[in-house]
Amino acid sequence: MEINASSVAISRECAGSSADANAVAIAAAHGFDLSDHRARQIRLQDTRQFSHIVTLDRDSLAMVRAMRGDGAGLSLIDDHADGMTGEAISDLLTGSPADIAVAFRAIDAAARGLATEFALRWLPPPTQRAPILVASC
Repeated sequence: MEINASSVAISRECAGSSADANAVAIAAAHGFDLSDHRARQIRLQDTRQFSHIVTLDRDSLAMVRAMRGDGAGLSLIDDHADGMTGEAISDLLTGSPADIAVAFRAIDAAARGLATEFALRWLPPPTQRAPILVASC
């Protein structure tokens, strides 16, 4: 199964922003290079193109639900991590290094949980795409 994942900003203020320096350092320590990452603004087309949209907080979830017109395929990222169902992840733009480290671990656990869910529950034919969009800020 091919999974197409993307990242977007919900607010216009965050669009074009780079990742927080603390987030870049923590991600690098885990093998992820965020140095060139820039947030792009979510578009109405995204709400139609992506079958699953995962948000980091409830405010973003509400905004995406309003854009999409229904809740189909929408969830909080922590809904996919064992023991964290329904919790929001702290702000990755203004959080302390400790907050960002906790958020990184939560996002990593949720991403693993989401991958497991796709593997166990939603197995499309090998040529079909299963797109995921992660929305924050």
